[in-house]
Amino acid sequence: MGLTRPPPTVMAVAELDVSRDEDLSYATRLQASGVPVELALYSAPTTPWTCSPPKPLLSTVYFRAWFRDVRRQFSACQP
Repeated sequence: MGLTRPPPTVMAVAELDVSRDEDLSYATRLQASGVPVELALYSAPTTPWTCSPPKPLLSTVYFRAWFRDVRRQFSACQP
């Protein structure tokens, strides 16, 4: 059995990440096909979820947003 449509999607993209343009294009195509997309574009030079200095604050912001989204998705599945 195949999927007819991907599920709602949450994406985090870094401004200077090498895959930024591809990620943004993918998010745009998902939205155009009717998939709900929450997109966070971080102004970090590379991925904000790397916990190495000098980005610990940005890593914390990213992880808090990620956990919030995961909790929201799982709470929506509760009977």
